[in-house]
Amino acid sequence: FNEAAGTPSIVDSVGGSNGTLINGSATAALDGAGKLTLDGNSSSAYVSLPPGIMGTLTNATFQVWVQNLDLFSDWAELWAFGTNNGAQGLTYITLIPNNPASHTLRFDYHGAPETLFDAPSSLAVSNEVCVTLTYNYSAQIASMYVAGRKVASAAMTLPLYTIPDGNNYIGQSEWFGSGDPY
Repeated sequence: FNEAAGTPSIVDSVGGSNGTLINGSATAALDGAGKLTLDGNSSSAYVSLPPGIMGTLTNATFQVWVQNLDLFSDWAELWAFGTNNGAQGLTYITLIPNNPASHTLRFDYHGAPETLFDAPSSLAVSNEVCVTLTYNYSAQIASMYVAGRKVASAAMTLPLYTIPDGNNYIGQSEWFGSGDPY
């Protein structure tokens, strides 16, 4: 996120999978110093990433630094990679900071078979924290880490490249047409 403040372009300096900030505003923007702020439903801003970014992946690590200034809305998603039909998610992986079933951080592989697992708690309010998900199909396991500490894991039976990923987002749910918050 090193682009100039106010620009909608997100440049991938490693893999060329550039993204676009959608619905950017004064409260949802790049700051020019490596930070992207998304303000939830205030502007409905999110980052759209190109299709096919998982097409060759068997294993991967997803890492995001999050500063939660308020409670996350139920079913808001930090990131989601997969497909939807314009209203509802079909097959995807996502990281949900506050799922209403357990009010904890949740990883969800929404597909067949669906696999999900929860951290023991939600993300702390007002703290900046690193959240990492390792997806290791070779070892048949995915693990979630918060602030470098392993908090949850589950068996995974499908490689990432089997997920059709035409709709890839930071800050938007695959179920956005069904009322999930930004």
